[in-house]
Amino acid sequence: MTKWRNLIILLVVLCLITFMSNSVMASNSNNVRGAFARSGVGARALAFGGAFVGLADDATAVYWNPAGLGFMLKSNVSTMYNDLFGLGLIKTGFVGYVQPDKGGGLGASGLGWTYIGGDLGGGNKWTENTLTYIYGKRVHPYVSTGLALKGLFVSTKGESYETVEGTRISAKGFSADFGVIVAFNNELRFGAVIYDLYSVLTWENTLTSPKEKLPLVYTIGMVYKKSIFTVCTDISGGEEAPLKKYALGGELRFYNDMFMVRGGFS
Repeated sequence: MTKWRNLIILLVVLCLITFMSNSVMASNSNNVRGAFARSGVGARALAFGGAFVGLADDATAVYWNPAGLGFMLKSNVSTMYNDLFGLGLIKTGFVGYVQPDKGGGLGASGLGWTYIGGDLGGGNKWTENTLTYIYGKRVHPYVSTGLALKGLFVSTKGESYETVEGTRISAKGFSADFGVIVAFNNELRFGAVIYDLYSVLTWENTLTSPKEKLPLVYTIGMVYKKSIFTVCTDISGGEEAPLKKYALGGELRFYNDMFMVRGGFS
């Protein structure tokens, strides 16, 4: 009975958080991120509604939370390709690899590539490529921290800036994320990430070559694991809106994790 009572209490708390967060976010609906929008990667994470910052236990930690590396025990590879709506207008892709700490206290590392491309019409296309290196280390039996260093590359024929005739607009830049995960036991974990803590993006082949800073974004997540089920919840915000997005997801596992049922929303 104690197990079910704790589960009921947890679900009630999550429902209350959902209600309060949706009320706040309704008044902050103008926080729109342009280049390098965080659309999410990984079938499992996306099935959770994007609530994965507190878990980040596979190669998609390259994208979600580099601190997840500190608790990984084996190497992992993840790939994804998605043609949104099947119309060929917006395509996304991801490849990630992580290598856990093999001892000696050197920490763990990983590499990743994220792609998003869109057809702007009239033969104009927009592409964004992100190359990421992450490093993670368990600094305490219950605490792991991580750093992600990202190279940013944009190419487009859009009309955002006045261009040098006959050339494509392109941009190159750099950004860094910092994350932490606290695992109190095998059941409860908390995670937090600050995305684009530092960033700079320089446009090329324009008459002014402007520099831009990506807006800082943060996500705080909680994970509760018990027996055959896992529940994850994330709250996100940023410089332009303290609370912007809420996500809730979970999974049920059967037959020694051979079969799983997942679902979520955001």
